[in-house]
Formats: sequence, C-alpha cells, structure tokens
Amino acid sequence: SSSEKPADAARLQVCRPSLALLLTQPQQLLAQPGFVAVTLRCPGRSTPRGVSHLFQPLSEDSLGAAVSSSSGTKGGGATKGKGKARGPTELESDPPHFTEVDWEAMRLEEPPHYSQRRRRLRQQESSAPKRDISALRPLIGFVTSGCFSHRQGRGAAVGAVAVSAWASLPAAGQWRLLWARNTASPVYFPIWARCLPSDEGFG
Repeated sequence: SSSEKPADAARLQVCRPSLALLLTQPQQLLAQPGFVAVTLRCPGRSTPRGVSHLFQPLSEDSLGAAVSSSSGTKGGGATKGKGKARGPTELESDPPHFTEVDWEAMRLEEPPHYSQRRRRLRQQESSAPKRDISALRPLIGFVTSGCFSHRQGRGAAVGAVAVSAWASLPAAGQWRLLWARNTASPVYFPIWARCLPSDEGFG
C-alpha cells in the first residue's frame, strides 16, 4: 500500500500458516505470496549454517529417485483413529528414514567461477559488460539459523523456501527434499524441509 515505508515494502514476505491449515488444506499454502517458513533436517552428516542457501533439485538429480524408490519409515506424527481413512492429525516431527540410501554419496559441487575473482572483476569493469553467473541449481530459499542439534543427533535449521517452488520438490509425507549449500563451501548436500506453522516453536 501507499502507506508502507520503503523498508517494509522491500522486506521478504515469509508466511507461517496455521497448523489447522497445513493439516486440512495444505494446497492452500500454494496461494500464499513470497516464502514459506520451514524447519530443516539433514539426513547425512552435513550441518547447515546461518545464511546457507537452499536449491531446487533437477529431474536428473538422485534426490527424487531416492524418495520414489525407497520405502522409508515415517517420523513422529501419524494418522489417528480407526475405520474410515482420515487426514493426518498432527505434523510429522521427523523426516522419513531411508535405510538403503547412502546420503553421504549424494553430493554436488559448484564449479569454481574464476571470472568472479576481484582482480579479474576490476579488469573487466571498463572493458566488458557484466555477466550473470548462475549457480549449479536454482536458488529457491535460505537458512536463517542452523547448527548441529544434539537433541536431533543431526544438522538442523530453520529457513524459508519460495512458495512457487515448494510443490515441485520431491516429497515423502509432509517432508520435502532439496539441496543446501553453506556459503563458504562449494558442496551441495541433501536436506529435508517441512512447513513451519505459526503455532509451532522453531525447535
């Protein structure tokens, strides 16, 4: 609106839908603008850090194949009640556990961008037009806070993912699989993401 301050207008819109909406009408999430808040868990030994980047897997990546071909055990949170099948009554606290998947073997490495070194950039400023350097995979989100969680026994984090990319991520139950990369490393590693509702703590 016209009454918004410039800083507010430029701020990213991160939605945290209610728990009831996620459980009963998860498709409504796709109508939200901007980003959706997520909680993140690493299936391997990697640890996401603050301001790490989140990337969308491509169809040729092994992440989607691992999810579709594996029979994992779901984490905490399940459908309750007997008789007629119902939707889930609570969020899954942990991502599925795929015992046959070697998560440590699932890695990508960003190629070095030598043209982006400061000395070369200074040399190119006056002689050549600027070039857009894209990452190995499409950037779709970011980590706001991350560390190794002793309670979880793995790397854990919170962050945000673009709503426009959320539906296309490989899914297993309420969790979706994507790539993460720490800013100081060229290595991409797999990470699970699940929507973080407004009435749940950050974990």
